[in-house]
Amino acid sequence: MPLPTFVIPGVQKSGTTTLHDLLGHHPRIWVSRPKELHFFDQHRDRGLEWSADQFTPQPGDVAWGESTPLYLYNDRVRTDMARSLPGTRYVVMLREPVSRAYSQYWFARSKGVETLPTFADAVAAEPARLARRRDRQPAKFSYLDRGHYLRQ
Repeated sequence: MPLPTFVIPGVQKSGTTTLHDLLGHHPRIWVSRPKELHFFDQHRDRGLEWSADQFTPQPGDVAWGESTPLYLYNDRVRTDMARSLPGTRYVVMLREPVSRAYSQYWFARSKGVETLPTFADAVAAEPARLARRRDRQPAKFSYLDRGHYLRQ
């Protein structure tokens, strides 16, 4: 079963796509397509075999993996990954938290997810939005909360 030899778990808006793409250009590294498999946060019920089936390294490949930035933010996911992938290496991308949050806000605005007109409005609304979120659902509006790297 070719489980990943590396995972890039985050954080959102920190350069994970760039790193994933650069690794994908290496002749002996295989990266998942799509970039974000979301196995540990959305498809865990499919079993570890499903995850392994997503990796098709070729003879001579020295590493293979995936990048799902949301993994770092979710406590349950981090614990599950550590248990399920004991030999896997993790490449954690970080970004200065305020710049990251501001970038996330504009990304959400560009996708039509965020409707509040200013970053200040979104930050002010964040505590109430987080309080309403359902367990196991990613916090779409977690601009500041995702920047608490020590907890993650």
